[in-house]
Amino acid sequence: MADMPLRAYIVEDDRPTAFVLQEHLELLHFEVVGIAESYVPALDACKVDAPDLILMDIFIDDRRTGLDLARTLRLEGILCPIIFVTGAAEDWLLDNITSQAAELGPVGCVRKPVHLHKLEREVQRLAPILPPTLDV
Repeated sequence: MADMPLRAYIVEDDRPTAFVLQEHLELLHFEVVGIAESYVPALDACKVDAPDLILMDIFIDDRRTGLDLARTLRLEGILCPIIFVTGAAEDWLLDNITSQAAELGPVGCVRKPVHLHKLEREVQRLAPILPPTLDV
């Protein structure tokens, strides 16, 4: 019997960063079900793929942010945990992002460049609300 991995979706407009996030998630035994670079493709895919976890860049396109997308996903009934990924170096900006994100339910936040151990720590913190893996 094998465990079914949890399903993760990545929203990241920088392709090299998205691939690093994918590698990290796979090392943490997630199945990456997709990667989107902007708001609309991510919204559409998350409605269809029903991920267990979303890694989301804060600044995904010119008009809308990852926070905007997270709000829309919540309104659409997609309640899985979200780990925000940001390149914000200033503590005040990270605090602002974290404060806004806290209103969106189960969330975490990691800075770029994302290191495996930091992502793993956020995943472990959110583990109690992730669905259990299933024996097949």
